[in-house]
Amino acid sequence: MIPTIWEKKFLKFFYLSTALAAISNTDYEGEIKAHGDKVEVNYLQGGESHEYVKGKKLVYTELESATRTLLIDRGRSFQFPADYIDKSQAMKSLDYVNKWSEHLAQITKRDIEHIVLSEIFTEVDAANAGANAGADTADYNLGSAGAPKALVKTDIIDDIVNWGDVLDQQNIPDDGRWLVLPTWAAALIKKSELRDASITGDNQSVLRNGRIGMIDRFEIFSSRNLLQVTDSSGKKAWNAMAGHKSAITFATQLTATERMKNPDTFGELIRSLQSFGFAVMQPSALEHLYISRS
Repeated sequence: MIPTIWEKKFLKFFYLSTALAAISNTDYEGEIKAHGDKVEVNYLQGGESHEYVKGKKLVYTELESATRTLLIDRGRSFQFPADYIDKSQAMKSLDYVNKWSEHLAQITKRDIEHIVLSEIFTEVDAANAGANAGADTADYNLGSAGAPKALVKTDIIDDIVNWGDVLDQQNIPDDGRWLVLPTWAAALIKKSELRDASITGDNQSVLRNGRIGMIDRFEIFSSRNLLQVTDSSGKKAWNAMAGHKSAITFATQLTATERMKNPDTFGELIRSLQSFGFAVMQPSALEHLYISRS
């Protein structure tokens, strides 16, 4: 009974602790049953509107759909002993299960979030990265190798507005936008002209998933899991990102949970495999911000 309860609690705490649920589409998780599964993701392409003229024959445009395969080929395992004393306590109260579920969810959140955030920025649309970003204007500096974009407190709000315009130029919807920044960049926002509750519209503190508020249609998160590198200029640089939930599909499940007798003491051994997969579905809805401290 305990592993069954624990699995449900674990996934609940995992999503409470990570920003992945807020920055990606997770609609396809129900189809995952085992490590190595493939999930077919359908999305629409094309379609157009026409000027209506009374009496004029209507022209019908074929709608096209495309398919992308999401492979659940990544995994993180964790295992722990549960002696009979612990099991007895757990049967009396689910507090034991809750605490361990939350603890392990925090650990896998750190590892999985780092993997996802360290890879997806490589697939952004060319117009959404570099020193000449912007599909229409090509004049926004988002940073590039050898010259990361330096962020400062006095300009951070202007930068966020510019990043929003890069998505505007790709016709990305306003609702569902997000921005993930390193903690030091989030601190610049908190010390800027919008440092008070006007960022979020309320007085809530930073949530466990790193959410710090809304600015210019972006739901903003701080994270220590962005890929940090040493740029050729000698500066430390971070690969931050902005985007829309439609850009990424992410899915995860505990695909195997096993319990067995502990050969060394009185109790059991419990082990689980958390399988996951992710894919960039819409590169034009993803933005790469190669940034550094000033």
